[in-house]
Amino acid sequence: MILRLSFFILIQFYTLQVFTQKLNYHIVRSAILFYPKNDEDTISIQNNIRNLEALDTNQIQKKYLKDYYSDLGRFYWFLAHGKNKILYQQKAFAAYSKTLFHKSHDHRALWFFALYYAYHDDCEKAKIFMTSYKKHSDKKKWNTECIAFAEAQCQ
Repeated sequence: MILRLSFFILIQFYTLQVFTQKLNYHIVRSAILFYPKNDEDTISIQNNIRNLEALDTNQIQKKYLKDYYSDLGRFYWFLAHGKNKILYQQKAFAAYSKTLFHKSHDHRALWFFALYYAYHDDCEKAKIFMTSYKKHSDKKKWNTECIAFAEAQCQ
């Protein structure tokens, strides 16, 4: 009897762990992120990164993972212009790669890769990502300065 009861409790505990409600990232996002007024506010950016890295991605609903990684990549990219330039570029690259894994046509990630490859003189990849960015984003929201920079780098 005790063995059956303990087995039943163990099964209930396991079921509870497996099927618990996952985290809605959009609700949590407004509480943990503070958007800096400019790219120079590294303290806010580092706090945002710390808050994002503290989240357990296994607890975030799958449909919100693209937004999580996109936010993380954006804040890494802000820091990629400072002292640890290469480290934060690599982290931004990894985060935006995960964004594209979860949503293959995310316009922010496509824009990032187009600029990244243009900046690193890999024009073939830059043109592919820029074409894809233009195809999957609204023309009203295009960042014309960055498009001009990417095209000028690859001339």
